[in-house]
Amino acid sequence: MHKALCIFAVLFFAAACKKHENKPPESSVGLSITMDPSIGTVSRVGSTDTFSVLLKNPASCHSVAVVLHVTAGAVSDAGAEVNDSTWDDAVDISGSLVAPVTITAANGNSGKYGIAYNYVFSTYPVGSSDTVFPRAVYFEGDTMYVPSSAGLFVSTDNGHNFSSLTTANGLGDMSVTGVFVQGGVIYAATYGGLSISSDGGQHFTNHPFESSPGSGIFYPINAVYVQGDTIYAATTGGVWISRNGGGVYSLFANGLGDPNVLGISAQGSTVFAATANGFSISPDGGSHFTNYMNGLGNLGGGAQCNGFTINNGVIYVATVGGLSISTNNGASFQNYTADAGLGSNWTNAVAVQGSTVWVGTNSGLSFSTDGGASYSNFTEDNGLGSGLNDIVYGMGFQGSTIYAATPEGVTVITSRL
Repeated sequence: MHKALCIFAVLFFAAACKKHENKPPESSVGLSITMDPSIGTVSRVGSTDTFSVLLKNPASCHSVAVVLHVTAGAVSDAGAEVNDSTWDDAVDISGSLVAPVTITAANGNSGKYGIAYNYVFSTYPVGSSDTVFPRAVYFEGDTMYVPSSAGLFVSTDNGHNFSSLTTANGLGDMSVTGVFVQGGVIYAATYGGLSISSDGGQHFTNHPFESSPGSGIFYPINAVYVQGDTIYAATTGGVWISRNGGGVYSLFANGLGDPNVLGISAQGSTVFAATANGFSISPDGGSHFTNYMNGLGNLGGGAQCNGFTINNGVIYVATVGGLSISTNNGASFQNYTADAGLGSNWTNAVAVQGSTVWVGTNSGLSFSTDGGASYSNFTEDNGLGSGLNDIVYGMGFQGSTIYAATPEGVTVITSRL
């Protein structure tokens, strides 16, 4: 009889242990989060206690609906309880804010989590005046160059601090529109000429381009590009080219859509020029251009091209009437406007980073993950530097970090993931 009682006790204890194993641990403070996939996705940032939300439309980032999943019996201090393990929450993830969530288990243990938007925005002023307008962001190695309305600014710590190069260093003018660096030599496009420095910008030699000898009329430089010993200077009076490292320059304008050239680049002997009325391409080093306008975005009949980039043979042109994309070397363009999600039809610059197309517009920084067919837009509400209707003049990249030139300075956009 005693033996039978012992066996019964063992069986009872085993059954009790098995039942206990099936119960949720009273000390669990685990959390997982889901959201409507039509709005975006949410995922944990590595092994941290922060969850990152990536929205399909960043303009809706002020408050998003998420579902908090906890162990049965645990309690969330955020949201409203739906059932024993689910809580609905509307999370404010505007800007770079992190929304705190505390999960308390049945036994009183607690764990703290954070929910935040994927992109983190930080804006660093350029210069000491609010009238200094950055026009672009250019990287050479770890050094950032920012041409502006008040000189050329240089940062070696990703925009936290800048030093300035001015006419005191030999720049042709305080208004710097573009920059290119090759082999340690800095080429700065200014309103007063093309300024070149081989000592890190401490001393520039300026090369003004006169409309005709003795005229006293000099062309402002809008952009510069360097390929080997060949220097291309885009001016308001055509393209000036030096094929001997800056010793002698010659003017080329044959076939340009407009003598006012706003952007310049080259691949081998092919030269690409964004003009005030069309996108021009020269297959012979700039001697002869053919102008292309079929499908380009325009405003009032004019197809002004403010900037462009070429990636894997595809030409992306920022125009006054949208972003225009050509897959046939400029013969025709498909134009995309605010109807496709761009912040504004007036676009200032375009860049491609991996599979993402970034567009600086007069009303925000727009990006596309489907080759440019549709866009989402960042504005001041997301943390973008603003001051003038969310204008973005240009962009630059360092790894996966995005740098945008805005009226308030350089906005640095990093990802939590």
